Amino acid sequence: MHASLPVRTVAELIAHARANPGQVLFASPGTGAVSHLALELFRARTGVDIVHVPYRGGAPAALDLRAGRVHAMFQAPQEAALVLRDGASRGLGVTVAERIPGYPDLPPVADTLPGFEVTFWQGLFAPVGMPAEVIARVGTALRAATDDAALRSRMAEQGVQITTGDAAMLRAALEADTRKWGDVIRAGNIRLE
Repeated sequence: MHASLPVRTVAELIAHARANPGQVLFASPGTGAVSHLALELFRARTGVDIVHVPYRGGAPAALDLRAGRVHAMFQAPQEAALVLRDGASRGLGVTVAERIPGYPDLPPVADTLPGFEVTFWQGLFAPVGMPAEVIARVGTALRAATDDAALRSRMAEQGVQITTGDAAMLRAALEADTRKWGDVIRAGNIRLE
C-alpha cells in the first residue's frame, strides 16, 4: 500500500475503497497473473470498486507503486520486500492463513475476510508419458534437496514455505486452484489482452 493512502489495515482499506469508489488503483504484473486474480477475489469478497491497472511485468508495477502512481498491489513476499524496505509503501497483510516469519507484524487478510487465501506456488511438472521410475527418482532428489534445514530457514525468512509431496498432491492442488480461479475468472469476466 503506498504511504499516501490513509490506511493501515485491511479493514481500513475496505472502508476507504467504499468511501472512494473507483479511486483506489491496484497494480498487477498483468491480466490473469496471480496478483490480479487475488485482487479480483478481494473485490468479489468485499464488493469494493477498485481499479485494476495491469502492467507488463512486476517490476514496472512495483516501480509505479513506489512512486505513488498506483496505490497498492498484491505481491509475493520476496518481491514485496523491495517495495517495503524504503518506507514509501507499507504492508497491510499476508494472503496465507497464518503470519509468516519474514513479516511477523502483518496479519493474514483472512483475519478481516475469513477464508481469504491466495498462495503463489510452484510445482515441478514432467512431460506426459515420462516413466514412473524417473518421476520417482526426480521426486526423491527434490525432496532431499528441499529437506535441508538451512534452505527451509532462509526461505521462511523470505515468506516462502516449502511443501513437498508427490504427483497426487500436486494434481490435487492444481485441480483445486483450477476450480477456485476458474470461478473468479468467470465471475470477473476476465479476458487476456
